[in-house]
Amino acid sequence: SAFDSTRSNSMLMASTDMEPPLLMADERKRDEVIARAREEQADIMAKAREAEARNAARMAQRQRVKQAEQREDSQRALIARLEKSEKNGDWLQRQLQRCSTQLAQVRSRLATTASERDAALDAAQIAAEEAAQLRIESVGARQELKRLQEHYGGGMAHHGRHEDAHDAVPRTLDDLEQPAERGYMDRPRTLDM
Repeated sequence: SAFDSTRSNSMLMASTDMEPPLLMADERKRDEVIARAREEQADIMAKAREAEARNAARMAQRQRVKQAEQREDSQRALIARLEKSEKNGDWLQRQLQRCSTQLAQVRSRLATTASERDAALDAAQIAAEEAAQLRIESVGARQELKRLQEHYGGGMAHHGRHEDAHDAVPRTLDDLEQPAERGYMDRPRTLDM
């Protein structure tokens, strides 16, 4: 039994001497696992960051391409608007020239019409003045005709002529204007004979 006790103590001491190396190996193994896990996690995070960066770069590239296309579309639309504006400007310039020509023609016609109107007014005024003068002359001629009728009628009755005095005396203005046809061209025309 003493031998057994000694043997037990020896085995216990042997087991106690062997425990620290085993624990150290386990700790190293655990540290290696943790380190590998951390490395894998870091690698995964790095790959994730790289993927995110690539994705962001692709998105930025797409955005730049989209913006470039939008700029090109805007430039094309602006060029089209400029061309249309130039065409409209040319058309408006032609219309303006045509309107200016028509306006000049209208002004010329208005000036001609005004001149013709003034000439017509002058002619109407002259005609009115001539008509008034003719009326005055007609009144004077009628008065003179009346005096001649009275004179010729009284003179022939005084000299006792047998011819009819009314045949020799003009009765109308036409008779007064053509005395030679009536045969009294050489007779006095007024009372101051």
